[in-house]
Amino acid sequence: MPNRACQEPTRRPARAAGFTLLELLVAMSVLALVLALGVAGVRLGAIGVGRAEAVQNGLEELRVVHTFVRDRIAEALPVIEGEPPTVVFAGRSDSLGVVAIFPTQSDMPGFRRVDFGVARRGVVYDLVFTEMSLGLSSRPVPRVLATGFSSVRFAYFGAKPPDERPRWHDEWEKQGALPKLVRLSFDRHSGIRPWPPLIVAPALDREIR
Repeated sequence: MPNRACQEPTRRPARAAGFTLLELLVAMSVLALVLALGVAGVRLGAIGVGRAEAVQNGLEELRVVHTFVRDRIAEALPVIEGEPPTVVFAGRSDSLGVVAIFPTQSDMPGFRRVDFGVARRGVVYDLVFTEMSLGLSSRPVPRVLATGFSSVRFAYFGAKPPDERPRWHDEWEKQGALPKLVRLSFDRHSGIRPWPPLIVAPALDREIR
């Protein structure tokens, strides 16, 4: 009798070659998760680059403003006028006016008047300035030096009158000498990188009449 086992066809394994539907769904889910993580990583990278550029731009603006204001205040001259003699220096909490000499490479030699002020624009304040030859009757239109502040304040350190101990004052006008120090403080709106205050010592100590 022939062997029955030899006559029966070979049985295939219960599982066919390839992926089952469940495995395919799992693989697609994993792939979608990987793609989502990749897109999120790219977005985070772009945000990081954008923030780094914003910080760099803010630091560059801070450097430019500090340098500009520092140079003008440091060049202030103690020009004396009037009786009793007082120095030409108009220092208030929201403005500052000094007399300086035009740089030697300038086309306008002689004395100049430099004024800084605070201008309100909606809910923010701008730091503005003007620069002109001394003695001109018409003042130029103020130019914006920096913007986006919640407040800008000037302060002045020195003895006023001379027998008083030096301290910070909100104004310095009609005094016999320049203040020892000038401080410019910036307050920024919430969420904006704060600026450190600028403190400058007027450089010249001689009287000019």
